Amino acid sequence: MRLLDRQPADRTAHRPDTCWLACVRVPGKLQLAWVQQQPAPARPLVRWVHEQTLGDDLGHALRAALRPLRGALPAWLGGSGRWPRHRCVALLGRDEAQLLPMDPPESPRATWREAVRWKLKDMVDFAVDDAGVDLLEMPSQPAGRRQAGLIAVVAPAAALRGLIEAGQDADVDWAALDVAETALRHLGALLASAGRGHALLHVGPNHGTLVITCDGLLLQSRQIDITDAQLAGTDEAARQAAFDRASLELQRTLDGFERSHAQVVIERLQVLPGPAVAAFCDHVRELLYVPVLPVQLADVFDLQAVPALADEATQGRFALAMAAALRGGEQPDVNLYDDALRPRAEPWRARHAAVAVALTLALGWTAGSALDGWAAGRRAQAVQQEQQTAALRQQVADHVPDARLAELEALRRLDAGQRRVQDALRALGGESGYTPVFHALSRQTHPSLWLTGLSLGAGDGSIELRGRMLDAATLPDYLRRLNQEALLRGRRFEQLEIRSTDAAGEAAAVTEFVLRSRPSAGGAK
Repeated sequence: MRLLDRQPADRTAHRPDTCWLACVRVPGKLQLAWVQQQPAPARPLVRWVHEQTLGDDLGHALRAALRPLRGALPAWLGGSGRWPRHRCVALLGRDEAQLLPMDPPESPRATWREAVRWKLKDMVDFAVDDAGVDLLEMPSQPAGRRQAGLIAVVAPAAALRGLIEAGQDADVDWAALDVAETALRHLGALLASAGRGHALLHVGPNHGTLVITCDGLLLQSRQIDITDAQLAGTDEAARQAAFDRASLELQRTLDGFERSHAQVVIERLQVLPGPAVAAFCDHVRELLYVPVLPVQLADVFDLQAVPALADEATQGRFALAMAAALRGGEQPDVNLYDDALRPRAEPWRARHAAVAVALTLALGWTAGSALDGWAAGRRAQAVQQEQQTAALRQQVADHVPDARLAELEALRRLDAGQRRVQDALRALGGESGYTPVFHALSRQTHPSLWLTGLSLGAGDGSIELRGRMLDAATLPDYLRRLNQEALLRGRRFEQLEIRSTDAAGEAAAVTEFVLRSRPSAGGAK
């Protein structure tokens, strides 16, 4: 389903430093939201949302999703090229990142990230040397309690590289790679009152995500075992069982939070739009000691630019993507992106050399064909000039020399030009030129052997071939194939030089060779 609506015409209406494009993956779908932050008290403006079918190729789906938006954007905002890197964010999936609470390291603040990386070695089941790591600080506890804590957000390099490579395929350079918990934190900060705790629940296709914030800081997060399909299920018994299970998890989480954060009073629990959210809130409200309310996203965002978002079901589908685009607030944002994860250029190897040789031979064939065409044109011109010369000679013979001195001089000049053309043809074209030799060599290419140089003796028919091969045993076979060419048949190579070398960057040892033939008695064949 495509939800593309009016685009603002003036440049100041969507300055690139206030707009974020967020990308969220859900089962079978790719959801995008483009949100512009506005000065308070104006609400963030949602300018565009889109849902794209997601197959096995994330880069292809992302390119297809952005194609209609790129056509509508002005060139300075990415309409004619790559998206501005400082404005694009993608969320990692549930199984691609972890949030781990821990105590701050006993080291200077500037070294915390590397110090935490060492602590994570015993807490995760993947390599942390090249993993993405970011930190969120928690508020200080009252006297007598533990010192301020940290939440470490960590993701394996493989998950990050997958998103980075998909972005490159779609001409998108991510400015940030984030997680759902910190994206929902941005939205919770807009819903909460100053100095009060706030709980926000998002129920998605795979699970529910609960975040508890205070003054924009993420204090606790929890994955709840409930899905939007269970909320909207037609089996009433299964639906009530899901309601009871989710209510119990919420109750335990809030009780545990109250014991560990006694200084923070939770003002209310709010649930983002989704199927049967009203019935779910009614059920949970009877079991919790805090007010439970559904979120009215129209009170948080300005949705007028996208008429399709007037529907609450549509709002619920794009709620996480819109929350992910709320970056740049007062609290630090999470960013797991690292330039070191960019794909590196593959080193030069022997197979690249084979491709280069093939291209060189193809270019040689093309150049030879072009020379043949040029020589044919020059031959035709020479015939025409010969005819003109014969006509002028006849005119000179028919007239008195004293009356035709000017014509005689013109005849001499024309004859000299014709001789120069014939000399050029003998040097570049014809059967004794270079072109037939290039054609013969290009027809006898070998996958494990390539030529690096060719010398032809001027007028004596001698040939020197220089090249490389991966296996010295291929040289006799190559010489037999050359002998099948009419131009080279019977030619004997009487000098052979072979040298083995381990070239830098080659996948295997390479053998260099030089072949020289004795000048033939009758000149070039």
